[in-house]
Amino acid sequence: MPATAIAGFKPDQLGQMPPAAFGGFKSTQVGQMPAAAFAAFDPTQLAAMPPTAFAGFKPDQIGQLPPEAMAGFKSTQIGTLKPDSVKALEPEQIGQLPPKAMKGFKPTQLKAFTAEQAPGLTVPQLDAFSATQVKNLPAPFVAALTDAQEAAIK
Repeated sequence: MPATAIAGFKPDQLGQMPPAAFGGFKSTQVGQMPAAAFAAFDPTQLAAMPPTAFAGFKPDQIGQLPPEAMAGFKSTQIGTLKPDSVKALEPEQIGQLPPKAMKGFKPTQLKAFTAEQAPGLTVPQLDAFSATQVKNLPAPFVAALTDAQEAAIK
C-alpha cells in the first residue's frame, strides 16, 4: 500500500487493526499515520512492527502513545527511532519500556534525553544500560537522576 494511502485511514481504524497487520508497515507508511491514531495502539501491535518501521515515528506521533503501549517496544525497534522522537517521549512513557529494551538505545538517541525525562526511568531500566551507553547520557539528564537512579548507572 502506498504510504500516502495510510494518511486516509481514520485514527480509530488504525487502532483496530490486528497486530499481524502492523508487521507489514514500512517507515514511510508510519510517518503518514495521523498522530491521533497512536493513542489507540497497544503493546501487541507495536511489538509486531518491524524495527525499520520505527524510523518513521515522528515526535508528535510518539507523544500520543499511551504509556502502557511502551511495553511492546523491543531493543531492535528502539534503535531505529530518530533522536527527536526519543526526545519527545514523556517520563510516563519511558518508565514503561521493558528494561531489556534499553540496550537498543544508540549514542545519538541517548544524547537526546532531557532532564525532564529522568524521573521516568526506573532503576532496572538504568541498570540495563551498558557502560558505553551511560557515557553518552547528557550531563543535565544525569544531574536530574535521584540517588537511587544514579547508583544504578555507576
